[in-house]
Amino acid sequence: MFDSDAATNRQVRQAEDSMAEFLSDQGARVKIIRLPGGTNGKVGLDDYFVQGGSVQGLEDFAVGVEDASRVSLVRLCELQIRTDFDWLVDGLIPAGDLTVISAKPKVGKSTLARAMCGAVSLGSEFLGRSCKQGAVAYLAYEDQVAAIRSHFESMHAPDVLALPDPGQKCEATWLSSQIERHQLRLVVIDTLFRGIAIRDGNDYAGVVRALDPIQNLARETGCGIVVTHHDRKGDGSDAGDSTLGSQGIFGTASTLISLQRDSGSNRRTIRSVQRYGTDIEPTELIFDGSYPRLGRSRAESQVQDDMSALIAFVQENPNSGREDLLAANVVAKARLSKVIEAAVSEGHILKNTSTARGNPYTLRVPA
Repeated sequence: MFDSDAATNRQVRQAEDSMAEFLSDQGARVKIIRLPGGTNGKVGLDDYFVQGGSVQGLEDFAVGVEDASRVSLVRLCELQIRTDFDWLVDGLIPAGDLTVISAKPKVGKSTLARAMCGAVSLGSEFLGRSCKQGAVAYLAYEDQVAAIRSHFESMHAPDVLALPDPGQKCEATWLSSQIERHQLRLVVIDTLFRGIAIRDGNDYAGVVRALDPIQNLARETGCGIVVTHHDRKGDGSDAGDSTLGSQGIFGTASTLISLQRDSGSNRRTIRSVQRYGTDIEPTELIFDGSYPRLGRSRAESQVQDDMSALIAFVQENPNSGREDLLAANVVAKARLSKVIEAAVSEGHILKNTSTARGNPYTLRVPA
């Protein structure tokens, strides 16, 4: 007989099953007593008797081993819940859950993942967010050891644990032993299809079967598990649709971090889709050192680009009006008014009232 949370707590139920199996193997006739949950949480044997329970009542709760192994429905108020959400990286990477970092090859997902490892190892900041310090393992299946080691040394994070044999797949039992042995708070698997045995990446059911043990391990141990993954070909306009293979990858993870490189430039954009916390809107990601940092959001960058184009046009074409700007397609019509307003308020442009038809104002650059 275990406490009442055996009905809802996977680890307690596993211990209960193991004990019943052991006793059955010894020839015992096993009955399992499932105590009813209380309004204030789980109930133990002492709580049961304090609340007026009897021995006869215990017999009424006894069930056979086969019946007890089946999960029984319980009242929602009896389910154990966590009142405090544990973030590994504040507001972005949850402890005890699965996160995916996705991008096309050579965009920077491994560099970003290593920077996260370094920040958690040191208890510093990652993308401007505080990290909970703890032991970290970076399991690399693609990059050369020399490059990986050099990056971590540049971050002054030499204590990150590594995988000496890339032939070792991240099977849940092995990974569980490593998390327990090293008391890991963060594990990064780089990359998903190389580190986890998935027969067909396009098979939804197969992908979920492969990832479920990893996600369950994260939730049972409280260790954050992050996998890197490749994006499929295409423009990646929707982060969830851009990941290569089955939607089971996106669906299983609690957080998807997506990286993109702008066509024809070296500018990268990061965004997130999160089950918990607030999504990161498309924002410039700048790699100019060991730790990447966030730049302007895409919306902010658009405003700056529009303003630069407006100022340049007005400088070459003094006293231009609205129709002149639209005819030259300087700024999209939907954004023009806001851009002019911003340029005037910052003193980059002077705006004068005009009586000309179709041009209610003229613009010029201050002398």
